[in-house]
Amino acid sequence: MAGNSQDARADHNECLRRAIAIVSTRLGCPVEDALDRLRLWARATGRSVDEIAADVIEHVISIDS
Repeated sequence: MAGNSQDARADHNECLRRAIAIVSTRLGCPVEDALDRLRLWARATGRSVDEIAADVIEHVISIDS
């Protein structure tokens, strides 16, 4: 059972890292700023950072500079 929780955490971390990288690359900003942007989108929409990260990866959210 612990393996499943570790796998889920690893998947979550990978998803968040990918979304941060996408935002950072598209906006030309440091990764810290990209994470802040994800957090702001989450707060503004009442959603979790995980949901926003998944939408970024799936191109549901358009990243514009």
